[in-house]
Amino acid sequence: MNKILFSNRLADLRKMRGFKTQYALAKTYNEKFPAKHRNDAAGNEGNLGGIFGTIKNYENPNKEISPKLSIVYNLCDILECDIDYLLGKIDVPRHETADIMSVTGLTDDAVYFLNTLKDCNDPIWRDGLKAVNTLLSESHFDRCADFWGRLSLFLFSSNTPYRVQFGERFQDLSAEEVLAILLRENEGVLRKIRQEGLNNG
Repeated sequence: MNKILFSNRLADLRKMRGFKTQYALAKTYNEKFPAKHRNDAAGNEGNLGGIFGTIKNYENPNKEISPKLSIVYNLCDILECDIDYLLGKIDVPRHETADIMSVTGLTDDAVYFLNTLKDCNDPIWRDGLKAVNTLLSESHFDRCADFWGRLSLFLFSSNTPYRVQFGERFQDLSAEEVLAILLRENEGVLRKIRQEGLNNG
């Protein structure tokens, strides 16, 4: 096992999944697996037992330790990844993601984002996901794909006034923020697509 790769991937994945600190991950670990590592003396931080120190050591590429399989397995459960990713056998967090990426051409971040949308309680996001499903699965997909292709060329391939305005408006926003704005501004269109999908389904 490449310890440097393991340490870097664990730290990066922890941050990507929203755990800003090792302490936050250790706290979640103890909540999800309460009987684990209570008596381990290493790295005692509050009442977290040794898991905080264990995570700290795992993320330190200079610390020569062999990770325990049971702990790594539990961390993978929390971080929503396959153990092969942390061990360096695959280059994306999940085997399924790699399969989806190879078929669709989407990035790992895009697949993860779409996966989180399916559990979202916000009606706009749910409707947006339904609209994407309807768009991609209906017979008029070719016409929609052609439209989006032409629109993308218009918006992003030249210095048209709209492209400049579009770029200035969204340049400092994340993809999620841009998508939220576009969904909010096109709520009527989404409702119509959703209704058509319900009527046809």
